[in-house]
Amino acid sequence: MTKSRVINVLKLLIVIALLAVLIWKLPDPAALWQQILNANKWLLLLARSAMPPPSPSAG
Repeated sequence: MTKSRVINVLKLLIVIALLAVLIWKLPDPAALWQQILNANKWLLLLARSAMPPPSPSAG
């Protein structure tokens, strides 16, 4: 395996581990989803617009 492939596999494992921790620590995923659906869409759009656009070289 090349060095870049090892790094990509490690990134994938870290993401999976973080998602697992998030799922196990989240008390009620359905309630969180409902809060997201009921959120002020203008505030969500404003928050998204404050983020920089994704870089085409990210990968």
